[in-house]
Amino acid sequence: MFSLFGTQGRLFSGSLEELRGVPGLRRVRRPAADARDFRDSVHPDAAAAESGTDRHRQALAAYAQTRQPVHARQPLTQVQDLMARAVLSVTAHATLAAAWQTLGERGFSQAPVVDGVGQLVGLLSFPHLLRPGQRPAAELALSAVGDWMAQRVQEVMWTPVPAVEPQTDVRRVARLLLDTGLQGLPVTDPAGALCGFIARSDLVRAVANDPPLDVWS
Repeated sequence: MFSLFGTQGRLFSGSLEELRGVPGLRRVRRPAADARDFRDSVHPDAAAAESGTDRHRQALAAYAQTRQPVHARQPLTQVQDLMARAVLSVTAHATLAAAWQTLGERGFSQAPVVDGVGQLVGLLSFPHLLRPGQRPAAELALSAVGDWMAQRVQEVMWTPVPAVEPQTDVRRVARLLLDTGLQGLPVTDPAGALCGFIARSDLVRAVANDPPLDVWS
């Protein structure tokens, strides 16, 4: 189940297909360089060397597996299997500078935004804010940067923001992240209360770790 939250509360609740038709759903605009395949910039000699290194790593990994006990696959298919439950949120009335400090202290680049009563109203994503056109130009005076950092989070946050419920299929979440370009989504319970956060890094970590993410179960 997917929802869409804004400053007026829950604006939508339904399937991914229905959510795609909601006018309030936006997509992050990415710089052209982000869409370029990293392999386009690899020198042929470097690519060949990397290929040899990969084969060496694969051989070592295969040998290591023969010395380790086999673990039964535990399918991880729902958001609640992967999401972070200790959620760091910022308030809509906080300044951008205060939010930046709060996230920086925890090593985060994004966080759900809540109003004065804890209701989800948006998403703050610094990778989005630091893109050209969103932040002050480098040649502007420091006073302009100060004014930008003094803005309230509610003035620059991503809203309305999609959210998912804990029982949502992770494949559906991955599809929505690709559709919107967002780096993560808030997780809410059926009543709309914030209960977690799932980021792209959570999906990547699940694929790399054991027990593995079983997306085909």
